[in-house]
Amino acid sequence: MPRYQYKCSACELLTTINHLSTETRTECPHCFTENTLIKMLTSFTTAPKSTVSTPQKTGDLTEDQIKESREDLARQKEELSKKRK
Repeated sequence: MPRYQYKCSACELLTTINHLSTETRTECPHCFTENTLIKMLTSFTTAPKSTVSTPQKTGDLTEDQIKESREDLARQKEELSKKRK
């Protein structure tokens, strides 16, 4: 479930709320006032499944995957050329 960060314009506190992207939240969980939550902009990061200590940006993860795929393709081409000889 996605996590969203909100700031209340009444009490000025930040809070993180998990909810579906189709849902909207309007009541502050701290001061319980209606229509005071402002959704904050956050960046998307991912972490390797084996560890969560070092989050990575999505672009870095994609770049690493492309590099690995190119290396695999080069190895496969080399193996095919050896088989044809």
